[in-house]
Amino acid sequence: MQEIQLCKRVLGYPITLRCTLLDEGIHVLITGGCRTHVGAVTTAWPVRTILRESHRDNVVSEKAAQVFYDFMECPVTVCAGIHYDDVSAEDIRAITDAAEGLVRQLIRKLQAEGDS
Repeated sequence: MQEIQLCKRVLGYPITLRCTLLDEGIHVLITGGCRTHVGAVTTAWPVRTILRESHRDNVVSEKAAQVFYDFMECPVTVCAGIHYDDVSAEDIRAITDAAEGLVRQLIRKLQAEGDS
């Protein structure tokens, strides 16, 4: 099993992506903000999500799961939990952009490792 961790600071708190490459599949945990938690779990084969009541972490987990599934063509799970207090629409955009950036960064890293 290979494990990869990436991190980016957003609005004063880290957002972390932890990836475990399995023999058959990939598991990704995306957490951050001022209180990490489990807000949504998404699988991709096809995409299905379990969402905690009053949470919106599926916005991150569903997009990430689909991207990883399209790239790796294997079973994917993405668990997401990012929380910030009192955020604006612009802050939410910065948070989701950062999470998506970490996903893209991981894809580039995996592509580079596959090319070598």
